Amino acid sequence: MYVSVALPREISGGELKILTLLAELGATAIHRISLHEETKRRMRQLQATRAVDMAINSSLNLSLTIDILLEHVLAQSNISAAAVFLFNSQLKRLEHAASRGLDIKPGEKPLFGLSEAEIGRTVLERRMVVSSDPSKALGKNYVHLFKFKGFSHYTSFPLIARGKVVGVLAVFYNQAAGPIDENLEFLEMLADQAGIAISSSKLYEELEQSNLELQLAYDATIESMAGFLEMRNHETIGHCRRVAEQTVNLAKAAKVSEQRMVHIYRGALLHDVGKIGIPDNILLKPTSLTKKEWEVIHRHPQDAFDLLSGIAYLRPALEIPYCHHEKFDGTGYPRGLKGKEIPLEARIFAILDVYDALTSNRPYRKAWTKKKALDFIREQSGKHFDPQIIEIFLKKAKNL
Repeated sequence: MYVSVALPREISGGELKILTLLAELGATAIHRISLHEETKRRMRQLQATRAVDMAINSSLNLSLTIDILLEHVLAQSNISAAAVFLFNSQLKRLEHAASRGLDIKPGEKPLFGLSEAEIGRTVLERRMVVSSDPSKALGKNYVHLFKFKGFSHYTSFPLIARGKVVGVLAVFYNQAAGPIDENLEFLEMLADQAGIAISSSKLYEELEQSNLELQLAYDATIESMAGFLEMRNHETIGHCRRVAEQTVNLAKAAKVSEQRMVHIYRGALLHDVGKIGIPDNILLKPTSLTKKEWEVIHRHPQDAFDLLSGIAYLRPALEIPYCHHEKFDGTGYPRGLKGKEIPLEARIFAILDVYDALTSNRPYRKAWTKKKALDFIREQSGKHFDPQIIEIFLKKAKNL
């Protein structure tokens, strides 16, 4: 505080004491205001840290994690734009993942070579890079993709998890000011958190992709096994897949939960898997079977249960292979289940299995007409089949 008086007047001792007191009061007020602003800044930083922490703990969505990071980076003072680039370890390049304030051209998703753009130094040197020339950040080959709004500085931070660089956070400052030391310290901490979150999200996505590929491989194996069973049993080619698809459609009409559909489909494909253990001289016998031979045939649902129950992946699909020969009136096999004791999946499948068998040519008879087969299904209501499922089936039969 500077005070002056016109000559020849001098500041008296009493005035000096008052001015000193005013200066101290002013200093205290300014200091309190500074502390208040600092407290607000720290609070914003704590909120951002907490938000990223929650993203790490509650979400494995990569896009959501990056969006949360950029939102809280831009909430810091003097920052006008920010971007996240993910490191492709196979191509050894940085790929633009998301940005705010850079106005990237629609449809563009550039890849940056580590030597083509200054942000590549962040990966190579595994440290923060500060520059007063933002145009160098992305390199001359890609700078045309972005509209730089008069930025004066930029800072890039490596996103590191488990000792590996997974990406780069680039922050751009406006023309009026450059980076603030306190912000740099905070952004480094935020980048450390983001690296962990992004690594976890990418790992989860990779696991999901691997799981999907594994499921597709399993399902292809199941379909191949179903085709083998058709050839061995001399059934119509495509019977298993056709009945499986129809069973899923009827199950949907019967309001079965969507989560069960995949198990219903697999169970329908493998409904006769237990016949693998039946000798050919019985399974393919052209004449009537003896009582003992029928006992062997009736054993195949139990054989299916014994075979599939040891495979955790197929255990939820057991209901159809194990129970599709049970009858609604309790006269079926292998356990003589009755009514609603029979799993719903098996009650649905039984109708379609019989209908498809009746309307297909077999070595021992010609295919029945659709009308004759439907009349037989109706006649078996309450005997072989569940009456409620038959009603739903008959409404959909015109599409079969």
